[in-house]
Amino acid sequence: MNIKLNDKGFVSIDLSKKNKKYRIYAKVKSKFINYEVYSKIGYDDLISIIEGIESMMFSRYRCVNMIELERITLKFIDFDTSIKLSIKLDNNQEYSIVLTREYVLNLYNYITKYVNTFSKMNMMNFNKKYTYVEVRYIDVYCSRRYSYISDDKNIKVGDIVYVDRAGNKCLAVVETKNEYYYEQAPYPVLETKRVIKIVTRANQYKG
Repeated sequence: MNIKLNDKGFVSIDLSKKNKKYRIYAKVKSKFINYEVYSKIGYDDLISIIEGIESMMFSRYRCVNMIELERITLKFIDFDTSIKLSIKLDNNQEYSIVLTREYVLNLYNYITKYVNTFSKMNMMNFNKKYTYVEVRYIDVYCSRRYSYISDDKNIKVGDIVYVDRAGNKCLAVVETKNEYYYEQAPYPVLETKRVIKIVTRANQYKG
């Protein structure tokens, strides 16, 4: 699998297995460098990479993790869906690149298929952005805001909506709106309630 650095260069990562032993290959090619290196990698390391990516995707608490091999290091960057790939060219020189979100997802798919293990990617659409709104309940005097997901991306600040509050439908006003990928969401997507209905659009509401 390849990642394009620019018009003149790319990095490729490939796995191979021989006699029950794994190897990870990394190749850097650009106008100034053409270098290929491989490191032995154990099954446990492959699982650690999978778990590191899943931690970024699914965990409410994301922590830095690092997989350090002979000449290749993968570092999971805190609070971002990105991995820093470092390749040791020699004892005194190192080449580093931050793999983008798209590449991290592709790397995850590649490794899970390669080792034939369960992929949590099939549970969610990670390429979708979720619309989170914070609302304030109209019938209760309270300064606190509550988060919901809106399936209507046209929802706006100031809209009056129906939401579920402890099993009861109530009116609320939208006070903030933001869009997040799954792993960036302020609250877990699967645990966040949805806006039931937009009652009055902000430009129609007279107060």
